[in-house]
Amino acid sequence: MPDEPVSRRIMVADIESWSSRDSHTQKNLRQRLREVLNLAFVESGLPWREWADVAVSVADRGDGLLIVIPPNVSLVRLLDPFVDRLEVALRHDRMLHSEPARMRLRLAIHDGEVLAESSGWAGHDVIEACRLVDAEPLRQALRDEPEANVAVIVSERVHRGAVRDGYGSIRPETFTEVDVVVKTFRSRAWIHLPGITASRPATAAREEEPLTNGTSAKSPAARPPRGPGAHPQDVGDMESDLQDMPGSVVNYGARFNASPIQMTVNGGNVIWGGKQDRVAGRDSREQHGGAAG
Repeated sequence: MPDEPVSRRIMVADIESWSSRDSHTQKNLRQRLREVLNLAFVESGLPWREWADVAVSVADRGDGLLIVIPPNVSLVRLLDPFVDRLEVALRHDRMLHSEPARMRLRLAIHDGEVLAESSGWAGHDVIEACRLVDAEPLRQALRDEPEANVAVIVSERVHRGAVRDGYGSIRPETFTEVDVVVKTFRSRAWIHLPGITASRPATAAREEEPLTNGTSAKSPAARPPRGPGAHPQDVGDMESDLQDMPGSVVNYGARFNASPIQMTVNGGNVIWGGKQDRVAGRDSREQHGGAAG
């Protein structure tokens, strides 16, 4: 009878800047990696009793670990609360060690079919998880946020099954969609930075679309500056300016089509998703009986 694949949750954890560490630091990091992962699993109430437990398989990757988890463990619980517990464990680990010995992780979470073999696990889904953890957008996200302790990337399958509908305390808006290209592998994925982006999505590296004048769509030079006295006839341009900001629905006298911003006028000020900022519209003394802040 030919080998048959089995369904598993697949997790890959890699230590950042591994090759730049000396041998003693690498040995220490490997030990600490197992400790923080074990602590995060235990505190999440997941079946992680011992590293040799047959329920969870762990394969050494040198600078990280390949962890294969039974399908009865919910994908949701691997994101909430496990990811947050891992971030806390890494934060505490940082307090105990010098900055050169700091441990930061890239973590990939996937779900798929694997084949058991004598030395571990095989299959295209194992390869996909390993490609995700090596993705340049994930590396860049960690470089862009020096205070981040872990950068998490989830596959399209995990996003569809656990993230998209916001199960538990998962906030879909804190996951940023990216394109992953590693060798011949190409896929969509989503990046999340626990402990960093509570109210805004993680930053993803994206190419800016050039305008006809050669400037970038996100460049300040692409549009003329507008102050508090700008007229609402500029609403089309203002909507483009605002679409990158988090929130829900815009209301400023009239609806800005489907723009995902919540803008509330309050005593001459505008509150964007709870943060007060300068009024972007007509002179507030004319419309709201107060001076622009």
